[in-house]
This record gives sequence, C-alpha cells and structure tokens, in this order.
Amino acid sequence: MRRSFLAFLVGASLALAPAAQARALSDERGTVAQWRARTSVAQDWLDGRFAAPWAARVTYDGPPITMRFSAHNPANASVVRDVFIPAFEVLRRMSRGKLLVAPSWEGNAHSLADGWAALANGRTDMTACYASLEADKRGFRLLTLLDLPGLFPNAAVATAVSERLYARWFNADFARNGVMIARMKATGPAQLYLRARPDPEADIVGLSIASADGVQADFLRAVGARPALMPSPQVREAIAGGRLQGVAITDAAAQVYGITGEAKFALEGDLGRTNLEYCMSPAFYRQLPPDLRTILNAWLRAEAQAETQVFYGREGASARDAYAATGGMRLRLSSARSRQWKRMGDLAERDAVARLEGEKLPARAFMREVRRLTAVYAKRSDNELMRDAAEHPISELLP
Repeated sequence: MRRSFLAFLVGASLALAPAAQARALSDERGTVAQWRARTSVAQDWLDGRFAAPWAARVTYDGPPITMRFSAHNPANASVVRDVFIPAFEVLRRMSRGKLLVAPSWEGNAHSLADGWAALANGRTDMTACYASLEADKRGFRLLTLLDLPGLFPNAAVATAVSERLYARWFNADFARNGVMIARMKATGPAQLYLRARPDPEADIVGLSIASADGVQADFLRAVGARPALMPSPQVREAIAGGRLQGVAITDAAAQVYGITGEAKFALEGDLGRTNLEYCMSPAFYRQLPPDLRTILNAWLRAEAQAETQVFYGREGASARDAYAATGGMRLRLSSARSRQWKRMGDLAERDAVARLEGEKLPARAFMREVRRLTAVYAKRSDNELMRDAAEHPISELLP
C-alpha cells in the first residue's frame, strides 16, 4: 500500500495537533493524582491489606518453598520497585511465610526470548513467555486477536477478560509448548514513539517500526511500514543506531527501557494492546501442596490486576509527565481521524478473523465470547475489578 501512514491518520491538509489541544482518546488518560484514586484498591493489595484471610487458609507446615522468578526488567524499573517487590512480600504474607520468591532481573538468568527453554530445562520456575513475540512459531493464533485496536476500554478490563478466556481458548496452546500459564496481563494502548518528527505530508513506507507479532504487525505492514519483532530491552539501542525509526509501545514501558531518550515524538493513537504472559514450570507447580496452590493462584490473579493498573495506569501517567519535562512532544489525532483509525481497526479485525477461519480456527466464536465478557466487565471500575481479583480470584488458569 503506497498511501502514507501519517497522511491516512491526519490528512494531507491537517497538521498533527499537540496533545494538549486534542481530546482524550480513551479512559486510560488522566493525571497521576487521578490514577492514584483509580488504583487505590490495587495499592491496598500491594500494601498487604488483603493478605490475612488467605493466610488463614494455609495448613502446610513444612519448610518454606522458594520460587525462582526471572525477568528482563531493569532492577531499578518502576514496575520492579512499585509492583513486583511489594507483591513478593504479599505472597509471603498470604502463605504465612511458606512461599518465597528469589528474583533475578535484567535478563541475568536468561534472555527474554529464552524464557520458554529456561522453564523447560529447569533454570527458572516463573518467567515471561510473551506469545506476541512468537505467535506464529508457537501456534498462538487466536490469542493475537486480543491485540486488535479498540477491543477493550482499558487494560484492567482487558486483563480480566483475557484470564477468563484462558481455559477454553488458550490452555492447549500453552500446554503444547510445555508450560503452564501463571498470569495473563494486558498492557495499556500502544503509542507510536518516533525518532523524527512526523510530517503529515511524508511517506513512511519502508520505515522499520518495532511491534508485536500478529495483528499489530499486520496493521503496520498494511499502511506501508516494516514491522520488526524485537524485545523491548533491545529497542533503544536499535533506534539510537538508526536500525529502527520507531516503536509501538506503551508510555510506561517506553520510559522503563530508555526509549523516550531516543524517540522524542509520540503519536498517540490506538495501535492495540498486547498480552504479556508469564508462564510457570509444571514441575514447580505440581510439587506444591494443595493449599499453597490455592494461595499461589489467588496471588497471581490479584498481581495481574495490580500490575496492569499501577504500571500502565499510574506509572504511565508519571511517564508522560517525565517525557514532557525532557522535551518529548506528544501528538494526537483529530476526532475525525480517530474515527478513521477505528475503521482501519475494523478492517484489520475482519481480515484477521477471515484468515483464521480459513485455517479452520473458530475465530468468529472467539470474538463473540470476547465481546460478551467485555460488555460484562466494562461496567466495573478499576477498583472494583481489583477487589474482585483480590477477594474472589478465578481458578480456571491453574488447576
């Protein structure tokens, strides 16, 4: 397609507007203060205020069991400081000191791409297993439909819906890859962080943009860009060296991985969101006594909600403030072009569903179920979804 990506978005006669002059794109905007109120229950959970009722259920009286947790996040990242470390303490309290976590950061135990092998050969017990990086290779075909633009109103709803889809639609895919799912967590909406200022008259055909595999890559390819599948920790260096011209990524993650220092222009739109799965070693899980399995499942369900709300919501707002303070420029689409963007997303969905149906996969039935669940959970606030996850966790993910 030779039509300019940016011309499609903003029109040849319409300049990109500074973010301050445009309307909010979704209910995931807001200030840090607004997000603190919106995620107050998540913070209560991270502070341990929901731990005691779960601790009362523990009957195991053997020695503590340590779970090796490996991640690619920098050790000083806000998600580590504000979510992971407090959450590990919550697990200790929920289990009365019987489940402990030994974390490894910055890919020191293994690379992000090597997580699948690390689980299989016993180097870790829980780690990232992002289906979006290897969707075709590992057979995660239906799962990529969750990345469609405009499908969910926010990340909290997307996380709640995704986890409830797992047992019926995704379990066999993960089992075939030799792992168990630990948690499914949806990101906020991806923005397009660019090295150079976008010009409405310019054509970006041929530019290399890091993205997730599947629907997001298909969308970028359709409008002329060259999507590059690259783990987030490698993107900053690739942009600095000129091998990439941009990346589709969330605000919070762009800051964590130093991308905001290299990409000084952020075009805000709905490039969809990505599910970031963490998997667990079946051998580790099966050695746990039944009561600790229950505790671990309850912790994971709440941790998924707390992380998506605090990191992509509250920390996303903080990242936007920091970006502006260092000279980053945010650009948004007009209302008319946002509607045009949605139509493009509708076309992407139609094409993806038709392609998967052609592969004998029940994509239409899957999308009906996604929309049914979304209608249910979109009525709940972030705080309501968090309280539900903390007090009434579903048990469909871990048997």
